[in-house]
Amino acid sequence: MTPLSHTQARQWLQQAADGLLNGQQQADLDAHLQGCAECRAYADELKQLEHALRAALVTNLGQPSLLPQAVENLVDKLQKNGSNGPGGNGGSAAAGGLQKILGTLMVVVLVTLGFFYGPAIFAGETPSASPTKQVVGTATLTDTVTSSPSATATPTSSPTPVDLVLLAIPTQNVNCREGNSSQFEIADTLFEGKEYIPNARGFDELWVRFFGPINQVNCWVFVENLIIFVNDEETPIEAIPESLLPYLPYPPTPTATFTPQPSETPVPSQTECSDGIDNDSDRYVDMQDPQCRNPQDNSESKP
Repeated sequence: MTPLSHTQARQWLQQAADGLLNGQQQADLDAHLQGCAECRAYADELKQLEHALRAALVTNLGQPSLLPQAVENLVDKLQKNGSNGPGGNGGSAAAGGLQKILGTLMVVVLVTLGFFYGPAIFAGETPSASPTKQVVGTATLTDTVTSSPSATATPTSSPTPVDLVLLAIPTQNVNCREGNSSQFEIADTLFEGKEYIPNARGFDELWVRFFGPINQVNCWVFVENLIIFVNDEETPIEAIPESLLPYLPYPPTPTATFTPQPSETPVPSQTECSDGIDNDSDRYVDMQDPQCRNPQDNSESKP
């Protein structure tokens, strides 16, 4: 089986909250959550939203007078009619979240009606325009008091925004340099196929900055050596919002330094009176030759 992506896992989390997953889908989702901290955090947000709505309902309306079986039947109908399920046309994360919120608000409205009209509304009875409350004495009906329901604000909630996840994967082992050219020193290395989180880009969008995995310093990688993903979708760098990947100026280009080499002192060539050779074949070498007055003389022959 192909592992779940983050997007698919979040869709199934919303559908699992409505009880729409089969046994295999729930098992696949549980396996993904065990190894994915991001999706576990998203699942916790969904649970917190559900608990907040329930708390708001009890705070504003009090404990409803519905029978447990009526509530269970109502939720079951909403689940069947309000969602297309994992295999339908409403499988996007946005649609799933909206269906869940609309379903919750429908529960709030119907619970409000049940609170005023009682369980009769779930038994198919039609309430009168002006519901009455009967006060019964010890033996006979004594009076009828008419009351009208007061307007009660329905708690509303906005969907929890889905965090954007930014990743970059090198297409080969690449140098991570101190700046945006080969004139800068190599500060670290990013390895082919590994996932890294970029933290900035240059204004020309040609180099991307990372926090080096080995030397733990900020360094720059040429964008052509990277594949960049936003929520598991390959995304060109121009389409990434600045809030997710800010722009930063490059470091100043280093100035090339020139170190002069020491000049070489020419070695004077040896003269005939210092070269260790009997140049005139008189069997006298160098200063032994009567013609050599000093080693700088360049002739052992007679003038």
